[in-house]
Amino acid sequence: MSYIMNKNMPRIRRDVARLYFEGWSARKIARYTGCHHTAIMKWVRKAKKVGDVPILTQSPVPKSVPGKIPRELEEKILDIRRKNKRCIEAIHLELERQGTKVAKSTIHRVLERNHD
Repeated sequence: MSYIMNKNMPRIRRDVARLYFEGWSARKIARYTGCHHTAIMKWVRKAKKVGDVPILTQSPVPKSVPGKIPRELEEKILDIRRKNKRCIEAIHLELERQGTKVAKSTIHRVLERNHD
């Protein structure tokens, strides 16, 4: 979903939910408003939870990063880099010898993120 900056959007979502509760179908509302019918059903579900109030725009920022590596592993990569001053492939081999499995692209990302 794209992020909406329209200040009237919360009221529009509330009004769409009202139309649904008055008996309009989601597809009929979609044709009337120009919104997708699945978005309308999402707003209706939200309206059932919060009541007859404007439905606020949710932040587009993710709540978590599912593939994030543990901070200890990141420190381990940076320690090996500082100690040996070696390339990504050498760090990868060292971690494999220690029994830690991590992708070379992850090592590269960690080094880029930490300007190392």
